[in-house]
Amino acid sequence: MFGHISDELCQLILTINFASISPVLSLIGLCGNIINIIVFMTQGFNDTVNISLLALAVSDMGVLLNNLIIAIFNNPILLSANISIEPREFQSSVAGLPIASFSKITSWITAYITFERCLCVVVPLRVKRLVTPKLVVFIMVSIYVMMFATLIPEYMTFYLDWKYFPDRNKTLIGMVPRRYSDAVIGITFTIHTFSQFLSFSLIILFTVILIAELQQKSKWRSKSISGAVQAMKIMDKKESKTIKMITAIAVIHILCYFPAIIDLLIAVTVPEFYIVGLYKNSFLIAFSLPNLFECLYSSLSIFLYYRMSTKYRQICNDIFKPMKIKTF
Repeated sequence: MFGHISDELCQLILTINFASISPVLSLIGLCGNIINIIVFMTQGFNDTVNISLLALAVSDMGVLLNNLIIAIFNNPILLSANISIEPREFQSSVAGLPIASFSKITSWITAYITFERCLCVVVPLRVKRLVTPKLVVFIMVSIYVMMFATLIPEYMTFYLDWKYFPDRNKTLIGMVPRRYSDAVIGITFTIHTFSQFLSFSLIILFTVILIAELQQKSKWRSKSISGAVQAMKIMDKKESKTIKMITAIAVIHILCYFPAIIDLLIAVTVPEFYIVGLYKNSFLIAFSLPNLFECLYSSLSIFLYYRMSTKYRQICNDIFKPMKIKTF
């Protein structure tokens, strides 16, 4: 079923997804995440949540920047230009592999954030001593290092060189697989698949726990009437707002990354499902759809933070208030 997608249909879908919708989402998301980084840095690094969300904003920018590169190389003007490179294969090596790494970083950071909120629910009195800002910084750096390390064997499976493309009747610079590429690709694909499925499963698990906790706290607040308990409710309400925001982030992540999980299931069951494989067109289309949803996820964060975080909204308004005054 995958072998019957024509080059014309493939190009039409890629043009709509990559050259039309994707750049708009990426530009919006880049502007939003620049604001996110400024706000979180203004808030400081005493709050562990700020550190995690800052790391998430940097990862989202990596997704969006690489997506812009992919959009450029899938532009019909560049595809039809008389250049010496094969745009799709070149963009796969330059941006396709890094964007997959940044997507995994985003998933693992989201998994950690939900896990930390679960700790606040299970051991609220001990979590401040257990989870320090230095520990969170170490965890965030470790996630980045480990996910980037997975790129090394990926880049060992091919090299860029001149090769003949029968469909274009041209010799262009493209991805030439190495002799041992099949064995290495099998290992890296297993690692990538395991990492993606594990982080996705953990996000679902921790999100279910957080939703259950929110429901329990809501019932507890409705039954509490004493003055002392009312004071505790004010502190509890702040924590509940944070939990609600983290839960919303996790739910949106699950919805937006679900198509990527479906892609992985297809890749597991269908051979030759790769950029240089037999089902190249199917792979490109299947890659473009989850990529749009991942860009959507990376672009929605600013609206979510502004709507659900009072402190974020106040700092954001303070930053842009002088700009509003100068415009009048």
